[in-house]
Amino acid sequence: MAEYVTKEQVIDWYRPYGHTDEPIPFETLVSDLRDMKAADVAPVRHGRWEVEVGMNFFKERNCPVCKKRIESNFWSFCPNCGALMQDSDA
Repeated sequence: MAEYVTKEQVIDWYRPYGHTDEPIPFETLVSDLRDMKAADVAPVRHGRWEVEVGMNFFKERNCPVCKKRIESNFWSFCPNCGALMQDSDA
């Protein structure tokens, strides 16, 4: 599983090694790090569809994360909250 760090954590890690007599001064490194684009990450939520047989024997799936009812049988994720799902009868 990937782990992510903030820009400030990287800057704090490099801080003891920053000297002005190096080929790339610490201030330049800090400036470049702050100008870099960062990944917009969010934790991935997982779940397992809660399947109920509704009227006319159609399967109705409920998301255990956001508690929404999903009427389609073809989603591998919840279209409401984005949680990755597994079929409970798989």
